[in-house]
Amino acid sequence: METFWIILFLLQGFIFGLFCSFIAREKKRDSVSWFILGFIFSFLAILALIAVPKEDIISSFSEFDASTATKKCPDCAELIKLEAKICRFCQHHFSEEELKEQISSSERQFIEARSISHHQSPPIIEEIKDTEEDIRKRRFGYIMLLSSFVILGIVLIYLLSISK
Repeated sequence: METFWIILFLLQGFIFGLFCSFIAREKKRDSVSWFILGFIFSFLAILALIAVPKEDIISSFSEFDASTATKKCPDCAELIKLEAKICRFCQHHFSEEELKEQISSSERQFIEARSISHHQSPPIIEEIKDTEEDIRKRRFGYIMLLSSFVILGIVLIYLLSISK
């Protein structure tokens, strides 16, 4: 009878591990770590994984950094650093007022983009189509999940018939 419970525990851990791994891969998270968590913590790992947000292509930004931002020169239309006072391509001079206005405008745009990305996915991300490989991987995950439950059912029926 002890063997029954050990096999049942291992099988249940394997099933939950596969399920967690599948969900983690869909959310673009580390599937191996989540398999281990699912194996050990079972249903609690699934609940935790459901609460974890999907990792988007656009990473969450912490603060605005003017030194890495760029702007387009009004004369030559080349991209230059936001803090540049003189365009390196056409030597266009930017006044101090222009610089301050451009920096504050870029900072406002950054804050708006950050608040939008925390509340909803930007339209660019929604337009990205799944590749054939992604679809194949998803189908494989569904097949593995379904087959795991079938195997679990067969093993349970076998173990119950032996224990009688």
